[in-house]
Amino acid sequence: MRPSAIMCRQQEALQLAKAQSETLESRRAIALTAAKAWGLAAKAADERDSKQTPLDKLDAEIAQEFLDEDAELAAEALGGDPVTDPLAADPTGRVHNFPPPLPKPERHG
Repeated sequence: MRPSAIMCRQQEALQLAKAQSETLESRRAIALTAAKAWGLAAKAADERDSKQTPLDKLDAEIAQEFLDEDAELAAEALGGDPVTDPLAADPTGRVHNFPPPLPKPERHG
């Protein structure tokens, strides 16, 4: 798994803070070297992400088309509008389709 640019920058900041608080010169040098390496890793992650973005957007659009088609098919099968579940909210704002809930069984006592 490749580290994200955000994680690399967090580690870079952590190492810079260690270098500033360190009293031993050798440990300060190690922390500064680590911070420099994390900074380079963040730049590499940014470059990697910038190359993948157009493909990722296209993949997301294709996936959304499939989800929309599934929603239409589910609505047809249910005889109307899709049933949405607020507990299944997706951060992307998509609507998930579910069959209507089953009625609760009656208790005979």
